[in-house]
Parts: sequence; structure tokens; C-alpha cells
Amino acid sequence: MLKNVNHIGNAASLQQHTGARLWASKEDIPYIYGEAERHGIKKFLGPVMKIKKPEGIEAYAKGLKIGDIEVIPTPGHTPGHVCLLYNDILFAGDLAAYMGGRLKPLPAFMNWDMSALKDPIRMLNAFPFRWICPAHGKPVERDGKWEHLYRKSSTS
Repeated sequence: MLKNVNHIGNAASLQQHTGARLWASKEDIPYIYGEAERHGIKKFLGPVMKIKKPEGIEAYAKGLKIGDIEVIPTPGHTPGHVCLLYNDILFAGDLAAYMGGRLKPLPAFMNWDMSALKDPIRMLNAFPFRWICPAHGKPVERDGKWEHLYRKSSTS
């Protein structure tokens, strides 16, 4: 059973229980292992939370596809954040959250670089996905929601 509230802690738990191989972007691996100082509120939460770290994380190659899953670099939340595209489903990770009935970026204090979020949001607008599954909030049908996020990020 997963008991960690942090993505990294859950990855360690999954690895321990399943023996799964773990991949991350080369940009994020130093942050995962605590070799680089985290940004925003995470800088302060890390020492308090004492999260178990996964072992043997492998850096994946750019342009990686795993079967029908496309790994798309989307820096902003972290330097090496990615989204996953599977058929017509975008697994948006922490690029955006569905809160209060709207799709929006996580607050600035949760992101590495708010200005960097604009490019991936704009770039993903061109992808033909129908569903959005954010890491925070429920999955939602695209139905103009990503376009609203795109327009909002372009003007801020």
C-alpha cells in the first residue's frame, strides 16, 4: 500500500514492492537524490518530510517512446518535468492541476520556473488529446479546457 504523499516517496515504495525499473530526466535526478537544492516550498519541505528515495534511477533518452506512450519534455514544475501522451490521453503530471472546476498551473511556490511553464503549455496545445489526467485533481475531458489554460498562460 502506498503511504507517501510525495511522488518520489511513492516511486520508492512502488520500486520496493514490485522491483520496477525507474526512469527520470537527467535534469531531475540530482534533485531526487538530494544532490541539488530544490526550488520553492520544496526546499523547506524536503528536510522535514524525510522521504525515502528510490534507488538506481536511470536517465531516459530524449524522444523516448515506450510502446504507444510518448514521453514529452515539459519543464517548468521541475527542470526535467515530462508529460506522457498515450493515444488520446495526456498525463499532465504537475504541469497543470484541475482545481475549483478549472485547469490551471500549480501555484508559483510549487514550481521551479513559472515562466518556463508557458512554452510546454503552448506546445502541448497542438497535440490531439481528448482527456487530461493531472497529478492533482480528477481527469477531465479536454473540451476547451487546455485551450483556456494555453490562452491564460500566454497572457500572464
